[in-house]
Amino acid sequence: MFEELKTLNRQVVFAMLDMIKEIGDKRYIPVLKAWQKGEVRKVRQKIEGVITVLENREGDGEGNTIQ
Repeated sequence: MFEELKTLNRQVVFAMLDMIKEIGDKRYIPVLKAWQKGEVRKVRQKIEGVITVLENREGDGEGNTIQ
């Protein structure tokens, strides 16, 4: 499922993770956890950081959406 992401430059992957963190939507957490399982250490650590921020965010779990 996440194999295409492995061909992306790590900076692009980190930028995407930063965008998810900025959006703040907790509904991304299950997808991030599934993605995390097959990644290299540095990407797993970045994903874990995003999950932590999302879990600690106040509110109903739905942040801004991309339009």
